[in-house]
Amino acid sequence: MGNEGFTDVRELVNDGLAGNAITSISLFNNKVYATTLSGVFTKELEEFFTYK
Repeated sequence: MGNEGFTDVRELVNDGLAGNAITSISLFNNKVYATTLSGVFTKELEEFFTYK
């Protein structure tokens, strides 16, 4: 398959989420909420797109 159609792919800082399957992601009050089977992780929106 490859990455046809993608021009730039970069990994985000995902501290706390490594190894957890994300079941949903939401934005509320300038915070991003990522729900997993082991809990809910939050991150400020302005920090969300921090790249490794």
